[in-house]
Amino acid sequence: MADDLLTASASYDASSIEVLEGLEPVRKRPGMYIGGTDERALHHLVAEILDNSMDEAVAGHANRIEVELNADYSVTIRDNGRGTTVTFHADEQIFGHHRFKPARLFKSIRSKAYLFSGVEIRWKTAIDDGETPPEATFH
Repeated sequence: MADDLLTASASYDASSIEVLEGLEPVRKRPGMYIGGTDERALHHLVAEILDNSMDEAVAGHANRIEVELNADYSVTIRDNGRGTTVTFHADEQIFGHHRFKPARLFKSIRSKAYLFSGVEIRWKTAIDDGETPPEATFH
């Protein structure tokens, strides 16, 4: 039964396995880790880092989170918990020319603030998109 899907047509053994280390698997298959390489996936990265800070707050270690969109389109997220400041930017090899959008980040951050009581989230952006406030504080 040559056309059986379970019949191997090529040799597959240990030498066929490619071992990836460090960030290599993320760079090779970003969609597996962040759901894609489009603008939605890029903004999802901010949500993931913000969630880490929210976890610090839920655990009682933080009560303030700052999110800043910098002039170079990098994002900085810091909390006053046990330690954390993260700054990152979109890697063009993965995300092409997608950039963080102030309005999209602002709406996401505002939504998170309503979900977690007792946490102050400070927003700041150096990117003027004509519709997003340069600074805001959510409680």
